[in-house]
Amino acid sequence: MTAHVEQHLQQTFGHRIAVALRTVADLQRLVDSHPFQGVAMTPDARLYVTFLSDPAESRPDFAYDAPEGDLRIVRVGPGEVCSVLTLSPARGTTELMALPRKGVRGRRYHAELEYCGKILVG
Repeated sequence: MTAHVEQHLQQTFGHRIAVALRTVADLQRLVDSHPFQGVAMTPDARLYVTFLSDPAESRPDFAYDAPEGDLRIVRVGPGEVCSVLTLSPARGTTELMALPRKGVRGRRYHAELEYCGKILVG
């Protein structure tokens, strides 16, 4: 299905557009797993789910804290990476979302967890 959608997008827009498909059930399982439980929210905190095109090794105990304190990976699942980004004047969101390579392969598609919930609500 992914290849079919990518092919149709390329025909329509004239260039390659990568796609990562997830079912509603996949999104519901992610939301129900509470990947950000225990994260202290501040006005500058953003919760991100990075969907991977290739399954990663599930590493629920994996954690990464950037030395600058503006990015924290809280979980690596089989098809996603859950991270907390803190807005910073020193580094932009795009730079921060260039995740550490260790254990994370494939094309990446970022989405704020809030949007995943909105999709599920309809």
